[in-house]
Amino acid sequence: MKPALTSDIPSPHASFAQSSLVRLKAWRGLSYLGHPAAYAIGAAVVTALSAGTTFAAPMMLGPESFGAFALLTTFFQLTARSDLGLSQLADRELALGSNHAYGAHDILEARLMLGGFLLVGFAPIFVLTMQGYAGLSALDIAITLIGAIAAMIAVGPVTIYRASSNLWEFTALALGLQLAMTFPRLMGLALGGTTGCFAVLLVWYGSFALLFAQPGKVSFFNVKKHLKLLRSALPLFIFSTLWLIYLFANRWISSALSNAWDFGLFAFGANLSYIVVGTVGAIGQAFYPKLISEIGRTPEGQGSKGIFQQTKLILLGLSLPLTVLLPFASFLIGAIFPKFSTAIDATILLSVSAVPLSIATWLLPISIALSKKPLHEAIVLMVPALISLIGFMYCGNFLAGIAGQAIANTVSGTLVTLMVLGLLALQGALNRQQVTLLMGLISMAVCLLMFEASHFMIRPLTIPHQTTGQPITPIAAQPQQDPKSGMRLVFAEEFDRLRLTGDWEGGIWEPAYPWGARSNADNHELEYYLDPRPGREAEPLSSITPFKIKSGILSLTALKAEGYQLSASHGLPYLSGMLNTSKSFSFTYGYVEMRARLPRGAGLWPALWLLPVKGGWPPEIDIMEEIGNRADRYYGSVHSSRNGGRSETVIPIDTVDLSKGYNTFGMKWDAQSIDWFLNGLKVATASTPPDINQPMYLLINLAIGGHWAGPPDDTTPFPAHFDIDYIKVYSFP
Repeated sequence: MKPALTSDIPSPHASFAQSSLVRLKAWRGLSYLGHPAAYAIGAAVVTALSAGTTFAAPMMLGPESFGAFALLTTFFQLTARSDLGLSQLADRELALGSNHAYGAHDILEARLMLGGFLLVGFAPIFVLTMQGYAGLSALDIAITLIGAIAAMIAVGPVTIYRASSNLWEFTALALGLQLAMTFPRLMGLALGGTTGCFAVLLVWYGSFALLFAQPGKVSFFNVKKHLKLLRSALPLFIFSTLWLIYLFANRWISSALSNAWDFGLFAFGANLSYIVVGTVGAIGQAFYPKLISEIGRTPEGQGSKGIFQQTKLILLGLSLPLTVLLPFASFLIGAIFPKFSTAIDATILLSVSAVPLSIATWLLPISIALSKKPLHEAIVLMVPALISLIGFMYCGNFLAGIAGQAIANTVSGTLVTLMVLGLLALQGALNRQQVTLLMGLISMAVCLLMFEASHFMIRPLTIPHQTTGQPITPIAAQPQQDPKSGMRLVFAEEFDRLRLTGDWEGGIWEPAYPWGARSNADNHELEYYLDPRPGREAEPLSSITPFKIKSGILSLTALKAEGYQLSASHGLPYLSGMLNTSKSFSFTYGYVEMRARLPRGAGLWPALWLLPVKGGWPPEIDIMEEIGNRADRYYGSVHSSRNGGRSETVIPIDTVDLSKGYNTFGMKWDAQSIDWFLNGLKVATASTPPDINQPMYLLINLAIGGHWAGPPDDTTPFPAHFDIDYIKVYSFP
């Protein structure tokens, strides 16, 4: 059965749209769209263009915000494909020539009614349930879901054209829908951030749904007929959806295993890999009807030559370019995505997983269309696949963090691909010899690529520092350098004495936040910052100072509050200190340097950072932050506002134990970039946000607890000491 879609859709809007397609098809210059290669090439080009948005998103959003963007993308993809198997039913009914009496009108009508149910019955519940998860807003979730439902409806005619082998119409309409993921989505992202991106998709797919996806006269009350149709499609949908869930599950598993920063890095690599997987799956749509028809004509036991040859071509076409690119991956990621330079290892490893997953994505729709027991086969294939992915990622995270999660994805993806080949053999699409050879080739290719990838990961680099003799581990090998070369010294605190404002003329430091706060309630911190100036503290605290100077070293000290001191500390259980220069010194662009020894212990949170003189937050630059239970790691951060929302870049810098000696922490800030230095080596970089172009002052503090550091435990040493030798600031000429 190959019904003409035009005659099957008599609605006024659809007639206009169909007549427009007819006029375009009559143009001699567009006749090439009727060839399968036209869609394959067009899909590759459009997908490559849409990859620009995937590349631009992390540049614009930063790791933590990009993690939320990635989750919304999975919402969109899953909902857009939640057609309860109507796409697969179209392949079975129209491509295989089944005897069932379902035509294009029936399938489009069922899709439209399903969209209405999702919009009214599913979307509100999902929005209420998921708002606030990973920082997602209800508005963003709602826009994403409505746009995805519109996309699900709009893609209906595409599936009918594909299954009916109307290749010209299929190519024209499919590529038109896919264009939404290119420049329109990029403009939405640039103008409105995450919200703008998905709002553009809503408008685009909504317009296509109105123009092309109306089935004409709709028999809304023919419930029995529609239920029968959906019941036939549902097992196919479960099979297809479980595979889609598997492809996106790695991001959800990682979000549960990792903090927001590490998850953003993993999502970056996973999204880049999915570009390849999605491109291969999109191109395959033009070839499925022909392959399915060939299988129907192939004598039993011979296996499909088309599937066998195409699988080998995909394996070769992905493995060879990846082999060439892997040596340059570290450089390319560091140069194009400096915010994600610490995601290099995970991204390299995830790129290998794209090879087996692309092959499985190509083959699985064929298997679904051939399946006589789709529900049974879906459970047998996909349940073990999801369990293996969860188990492997959990173990990988325990052993090697997000790099271990990435390895788990490759291992699980390879096993699943081998299982799909086995399923095709059981369905008669491939013979035993073909399956054995393909399994061997895929396994060997993945092993070789993993071996190569392991040699181009960023490994710890040990470079002795001439003063301390301690090794440090920068992100990439760099020569010793002087970041303050050509600059002039504008601020120097050697801590020969503590010069507090109000104590004497020329005071530098204010021992509290400029607005008078003695703790950071927004962070749920547990410390009370003491002010040792006369008359500033109640009697239980008046004789305690968190600042001790000896031999030119400031020891910023934190200790537990005694029971009788809690009323004076407003119930906060720890006493500590902070200093800022808001009343004495600020600067715009320059280089800040601090030589210090950091404390070790759970719940300790020392920092050197900058805030704007004019007040408000963000912006903020963190030159150095350490979470005390990891004294071999510190963080450089930038907090800014973009398009009315918050943007963050938080970069972990792994090194030696910073509590065992003094190290020099530096940060160079200009209009283009912010660079972090450790003992003279550049260890991280980020683009300067447009709102960080104003005078900012210095803050140093030793916070306790909070949502990031967590509470101290029995192993945390008190008193805890943050020892600072000097702080200097250099300015550009």
